[in-house]
Amino acid sequence: MNSKLPFVRFLLVTFVGASILIATLVLGWKSLGHTLRFNLVILLIALHYVFLFLALLLLLLRLFKFPLSNKGVIYILVCTLNILTGLFSVGFYFFQKTNIWWLNQTLLNLLFGLIMILDMFVFQDKDAIS
Repeated sequence: MNSKLPFVRFLLVTFVGASILIATLVLGWKSLGHTLRFNLVILLIALHYVFLFLALLLLLLRLFKFPLSNKGVIYILVCTLNILTGLFSVGFYFFQKTNIWWLNQTLLNLLFGLIMILDMFVFQDKDAIS
């Protein structure tokens, strides 16, 4: 298998995900009504926990030697979503759009995403299912 393939997948998923999220936040946030903004915030909170749970599940499966590839699209997608959640919360806190509680909640997403990236680029799969 080509050794650059996980890096290319990671960059592609990161670019697409970040582009969609940035376009949504920049172009539509001011024009949205208060109810829709509230619904988006609730959705972001729910997705934060979903991404965290998926990252923990995938890392535990890898830890207990379940034949799961760290170069698969799902693994890379969960890794990217966790990193984006953490980085956007840092950016929102920096621009004073959120409080310290939300930053503390989502830094765990950033940590799990970075651990998954470390797993993806440092450790090699032997008998993994893609």
